[in-house]
Amino acid sequence: MGYTSPGAEPFAAFRRRVLDGWQALIAAAAAHTLVLTHGGDVRVILA
Repeated sequence: MGYTSPGAEPFAAFRRRVLDGWQALIAAAAAHTLVLTHGGDVRVILA
């Protein structure tokens, strides 16, 4: 995970962005919330 392609978002920044968004969603979620995302986000949230 130490390599970042030129112009790409570093993994640490991606991870921080996903987790910050996830925490904000949890704080504001209604009784029923649907989240549509991709596998990268899911892997970060479940790790």
